[in-house]
Amino acid sequence: MLSWEPVKRYVSGIVIGAMIGLSVTAMPFAAPSVASAQVVQQVTGKQVVAQAKRYVGVKYEFGGESSKSMDASGLMYRVFKDLGIDAPRTLSPQSSFGKRVSRSQAQPGDVVFFTEDGKKPFFAGIYIGNDQMIASAPSTKGVAVRKITTSLKNHIYSIQRWTSPEAASSEPNAQPQKPSNQSDATADQIINFGLKYLGVPYVFGAKAGQTKSFDCSSFTQYVYGHYGISLPRLANSQKQVGKSVSFNNLKKGDLMFFHTGFMSVSNDPNRADHVGIYMGDNKILHTTPSGGGVNVTKINSYWKKTFIIGKRVL
Repeated sequence: MLSWEPVKRYVSGIVIGAMIGLSVTAMPFAAPSVASAQVVQQVTGKQVVAQAKRYVGVKYEFGGESSKSMDASGLMYRVFKDLGIDAPRTLSPQSSFGKRVSRSQAQPGDVVFFTEDGKKPFFAGIYIGNDQMIASAPSTKGVAVRKITTSLKNHIYSIQRWTSPEAASSEPNAQPQKPSNQSDATADQIINFGLKYLGVPYVFGAKAGQTKSFDCSSFTQYVYGHYGISLPRLANSQKQVGKSVSFNNLKKGDLMFFHTGFMSVSNDPNRADHVGIYMGDNKILHTTPSGGGVNVTKINSYWKKTFIIGKRVL
């Protein structure tokens, strides 16, 4: 267990930052050689960063690991658990979890650990690029984005990649190799995640980010956001995002936009007042009052008639 004084000294001194392309020939400290746990989840660094940003502003509390309060290791634990990766809870085992990478190989989504004595870690954060990381500390009263300092670079203990090798290249300058079926895999993940909320009630104007109720656009915003795809809050605003596709060219994971006239603020037939997720097989995953909340609907003549456009965001 971490003692308060070293954490306090670290946070008030050289704490919190990020690192990328730190051209140092060798680390001043070396983490012990421990067989790393295998990370098998198909999660990207971009998804990790997006999920971590959701917690910016959450207060610091030693031992915290929830959306209400977090300590340093609790933030790491919570972010990756949200993405389906069961990481250790405390800093020491976290610092040997996954794959260790060098400073020159660091990518957004990697976890950076710091040491005071060269023997053990006592602080960590999620690297987000541009010499920044997201971390939780008493000095910032919680989760915040902070810049790394020159002195902090000399106290790096280890850098660990908790994402799968397939989802994050180990070479920082390498061109990403996108499998031909990557978008389909992401679409399946999004659809399967959305199906978990079948039956959640429909409430027009439901608060974004919570799962007790949804309206059509808060549902799509939440489901896609879980995989690091940021969408605006309202259906007509979401319609402005992504690549336009016709009804006949829809693929799994595409967004479908409609003008139904329900609760619409405009009679413009091109203004979207409803959105859903195309599942393939002529089905849509969405939330409607008539469907009892989140449901799967067969695309019949009504939905074809009110359809405006599809958008591909994957």
